[in-house]
Amino acid sequence: MSVMAHISVPADEFKLARTLDDHDSLRIGVERVVPLGEGVVPYLWVTGLPADRARRKLRRDEDVERVAVIDHVENAVLVRVWWTNRRYAFLETLVAVEASCVDGVVRDGIWNLELRFPSRVSLSDFYQECLDHDVTLEVNGIHDSDGRDRSRISAALSDRQYETLRTAFEAGYFAIPREITLKELGDRLGVSDTAASQRIRRGLRRLLAEELSSSR
Repeated sequence: MSVMAHISVPADEFKLARTLDDHDSLRIGVERVVPLGEGVVPYLWVTGLPADRARRKLRRDEDVERVAVIDHVENAVLVRVWWTNRRYAFLETLVAVEASCVDGVVRDGIWNLELRFPSRVSLSDFYQECLDHDVTLEVNGIHDSDGRDRSRISAALSDRQYETLRTAFEAGYFAIPREITLKELGDRLGVSDTAASQRIRRGLRRLLAEELSSSR
């Protein structure tokens, strides 16, 4: 299951730091559902400047090779951007784990991005790579692609552990009296009762370890 993450990162570690430095009212938003890769966030909405000024300002940015105005609505301008080949550890890591940018806004020098990762493993790999490369970022929230929130505690679980505990809870495994047997739960998950039991125990242990360590 894919995972959504809300992440904040300084512009100087992603894109357009120079454009934002001297214009406090400028706001730039990413056109929704943009795949990352060679065509990184090619369409941007710019507010706070007329179309001609927005284009000139972007063209002076060291990240931008070429820019064209596509459309404008009220006080917002839609532009197509061709980027230079400047390298950023944050961006290269996103591309490496095959993430997609669902939404993003940059203001006051900070990009606030909503990113889709193929799995929680790829999100974890991305986060660790950023730490290894001293990238400054903040994870503001994580949730599954089905819209269900993943708290800090549940984020400690593997996908299998999370799905097992969620299924067990919804099926009444933890109810008193129990509403489903371990074998029935295993059948629902497509695993043996032993495997289901191990996932539950390990998942609960990780939840407890996370909660108890955070409360110290």
